[in-house]
Parts: sequence; structure tokens; C-alpha cells
Amino acid sequence: KHLLVMKGAPEIVFAKCVTILINGEDVKIDETTKKQFREACEKLAGMGQRVLAFVDLHLDSEKFPPGYNFSTDDEEPNFPLDNLRFVGLMSMIDPPKASVPDAV
Repeated sequence: KHLLVMKGAPEIVFAKCVTILINGEDVKIDETTKKQFREACEKLAGMGQRVLAFVDLHLDSEKFPPGYNFSTDDEEPNFPLDNLRFVGLMSMIDPPKASVPDAV
């Protein structure tokens, strides 16, 4: 069985999600969850940290059997990029490069 995993800018990948993993259970995303998500991202970003979001999706083994040729060569990938499950956020300290002060 294949597991699609994606990481990226929180607001982009979270928008592709319909569920969130909470205490090992899939929970439907509602307005409260969306608000909590935004607040968490704002808090982390406000601390000067770079934030990444992680999402996944268990793919149907009948539609995506072992040996399936996943491709992004066409205009659209041949696998789903929506109805995903939000797994979590990761933040990291990402200080400016040494050359940034000179550019400002």
C-alpha cells in the first residue's frame, strides 16, 4: 500500500486537507480547527521560526497497486493532491544568511 506524503508552506498544504490527525484518530477539519491552525502558525512565525506543514494520504491499493508508475510529467500529477490528512507542523530556527544585512 502506498502512502502519499507532502510537506510545504502551511497555508498551502493545509488547504488541501479534509481531516487532521489528533491522538491517533482522523478528525474532520472544522472552523475551530482552522482557527487553531492559523493561530499556531502565526505564533511560530511571530517567533521568527520557519514553519513547515506535513500531510499524508493512504492511497487505494486497487487504484494504485504495487509497481504503480507515479508521475508528475504531465500538467497534473497522476495521483491525488487533495482530500489529504494534516499530520502536523514543524518549526525551525532559520536565521538570515550572512549576506542578508548587506542587501538590506
